[in-house]
Amino acid sequence: MSDASHAVLCHAALSYVATEAGHNNPRLGKAIGLRHDQLDRIQNLSVVALMKMAEMSAGCVHVHFDAHAIDALLADVDAEVEQQQLVETFVREGASREMMAQIFGLNRRDFAKIRQCMKIETAKGRIRELDLDESEQVFETWQDLGGRHDPETYLGVARSAGLPLRMIWEELTKKYPADNVDDGDGCSWEDDGNWPRPTFRMLG
Repeated sequence: MSDASHAVLCHAALSYVATEAGHNNPRLGKAIGLRHDQLDRIQNLSVVALMKMAEMSAGCVHVHFDAHAIDALLADVDAEVEQQQLVETFVREGASREMMAQIFGLNRRDFAKIRQCMKIETAKGRIRELDLDESEQVFETWQDLGGRHDPETYLGVARSAGLPLRMIWEELTKKYPADNVDDGDGCSWEDDGNWPRPTFRMLG
């Protein structure tokens, strides 16, 4: 690695240390092997001084990446981002709070926070029942897509029918409940293990 590249990496590492020290992270010093007084001095360095320290840090600061661990980390990040995108898609497509709780494990507070961040107003009143034509179209589309109770199928039916997800969920789980999984309230879904279901966290 060239001196310039090493200085760039060290500057990034030192900037991170300074930021975390400013947040009073109690485990930071132990994790990276620095004393509290050293952390305080790094935190109080100016931008210019921090860059100068990075340039002079050969032998003091070592930045190393574990390629194998990075692969696993990137896979986890991809799964987390994919899951968040799916959650946001469901909210955008009109999923109800009950649906989001059952499929994604979102509590009331998380659901409200997502809707607020996405500037989506809460639907008022009870979910209306489908008329006969809509009900037949939903059932036929659901069957065409495999007749499964899973997130992708619900989304496909909703988009095909041009109806909010909350109406699709209400129709399918009440009239055609799954046999293998039931939450005890009449709403069922199937999980074949092919889609991630981690606890939702708001990302940066």
